Amino acid sequence: MPTTILIVDDNDFVRAAMRKILEARADFQVCGEATNGRQAVEKFRALRPDCVVLDFSMPVMNGIDAAREIMKIAPGIPLLLCTMYGSEQVTKAAKEVGVKRIVSKSEKLSTNLIATIDALVARRRTS
Repeated sequence: MPTTILIVDDNDFVRAAMRKILEARADFQVCGEATNGRQAVEKFRALRPDCVVLDFSMPVMNGIDAAREIMKIAPGIPLLLCTMYGSEQVTKAAKEVGVKRIVSKSEKLSTNLIATIDALVARRRTS
């Protein structure tokens, strides 16, 4: 069974690029997309993906708030924050709500995204 992934980003180009990167792997399947945090929570409830890739800065509800709500539904779900805003404050807030990893959109996104999801999913399967 492939690892199902929900992509959440308000930028159409970024979502399309992530989908292309992830679906190049036969063992990854993008099961849905959302453009804001509120949609992310709704789609998570409906789709129950194995992993969620969240943007930090989005309209309606940001990635940190969406992560907090998703963790209430499914504690332990692998959450990955993908952001241009890699500050210490963002990192701390993300970790406090249960985000497992943070990946920069500006640094080798394709390599980092795949490696990080692999690590998160492997860790979840062994725990």
